[in-house]
Amino acid sequence: MRGGAERLLFENFPEPSLRNVPNPEYDSKLFGISQDRMRMRTREMSPAAEVQRGIDLSSHRGFQFLPVLVLFGSLCAFLTTPTAVSAQENWTPPQWWMDSASAKVYSKQEYYKSKAGFRSTSPTSEQTRQIKRVVQYHLSLLTHDDNLDPPKTTDRLLNELAPTLTSPAVRQILLDEIVACAADMMTHPTDSVRYNALAAVVQLNVKPATFVNGVETPAVPFNAAYKLLLDVVKDPNQFLSCRILAARGLGRICRDGENAPSSNEKSDIGQVLVDTLNATPPSTQDGIWWFRNKLIEALGFVDRIDNSATNPIVIEALLDVVTNRSELPVNRALAAQSITQLPFSSSTNIQLITDEIMTLISELGTAMARSPTAPGWQEPFVRLYLAFRPATTRQAKERKWGLLYQVERSGLGGHAAYVKSAFNVAFPILKPFIEKGPQQPSADQLKALSAWQKENAVTNRRVVPNGKEYAVRTAAADVRNGNVTK
Repeated sequence: MRGGAERLLFENFPEPSLRNVPNPEYDSKLFGISQDRMRMRTREMSPAAEVQRGIDLSSHRGFQFLPVLVLFGSLCAFLTTPTAVSAQENWTPPQWWMDSASAKVYSKQEYYKSKAGFRSTSPTSEQTRQIKRVVQYHLSLLTHDDNLDPPKTTDRLLNELAPTLTSPAVRQILLDEIVACAADMMTHPTDSVRYNALAAVVQLNVKPATFVNGVETPAVPFNAAYKLLLDVVKDPNQFLSCRILAARGLGRICRDGENAPSSNEKSDIGQVLVDTLNATPPSTQDGIWWFRNKLIEALGFVDRIDNSATNPIVIEALLDVVTNRSELPVNRALAAQSITQLPFSSSTNIQLITDEIMTLISELGTAMARSPTAPGWQEPFVRLYLAFRPATTRQAKERKWGLLYQVERSGLGGHAAYVKSAFNVAFPILKPFIEKGPQQPSADQLKALSAWQKENAVTNRRVVPNGKEYAVRTAAADVRNGNVTK
């Protein structure tokens, strides 16, 4: 953790240490497939910027992809709906594509000539053609059978965008061309080709990351990429690995964009994420649950509770996951964290949201008492803590993430005492998961939580005035195979 602004916020409560939080290589395995898959990295609890190599896109420090993207092609095959076809002849390449022989000739004879105009402040039509050809060359290499390191190819393409080597006008041409050509590659029969092309898109930036006075500011993503990412996310025939990556890219665009996306663009993104989440039922199947996880996470960054028609689709989609006992606990807890990152209005029923989060804490605490050594308890309880108090000062004070800071928004101050009293009860349960690792809540702690809910019952069961009504729930008694039973 770097700098005071990156500390977990405990204010008047003792500050636990984070040194014992598990730190597995969360993405070096196939989307986290292992008994450690429910754990979260310490790095995911701090803000950060893009790394020079690989992908860094997580909610705080980035979804860091190690340079093994090529492995996802074979590893993810069983996750995908389409059948991967290795024969190049089964794909109709776009006109710009270079085969292996043509690419070798281009590399020797034209590549450096094409880069001659990279510093031009006003490229001519011929220079523009040559600049685009550089992008086309790199992306063509991803399809060649003799390319043994596609992630390196992606990195080399991204390096062409270095501000020290290009003018703003040239970078804009390169950005647009990468997105356009990557779209052409989303029909390639091989999943690793699509994945590595898309990996370039989700890493595109218009401003680099900065690190000032111990505080990292993420790079500003290329907003225009969101349309391609939406197309990938909502396509049920697309490789699941690509849909997951696109969801992460959308989350990053919404989270780190600078004066972008626009309100209407956020509405479009939120609508697609919600529709796709609804079309992908909860599952314990590896890949499916992880896809839902990334959709839920992205919804927490949309920065809208509704769509342009004022239908509360985002806030209700997340609350639906929180209350859904057929959903994995890790996804329910992530939904609890994500919903508290939305821009609540004065009419948002923050008491209902708080009450449902308290019910989830009770359910998971009761379940843990029955299976205290089962893997996967750490991340859900940490995320439930973050639903009250976010990881950084900026998230709390500027973005008003977390229930304890949502009440600082206009019109919500009257709910501050309710939220604070809930946190006073929840904190003793959640604190050990931050400080020491999984620790079973005591019977007295769960009784205190139950008593608090009875004393503070919520009668208004609509999360917003024009929303649907949520039924009164009581805590479920058991969790088996990662699911709270009905």
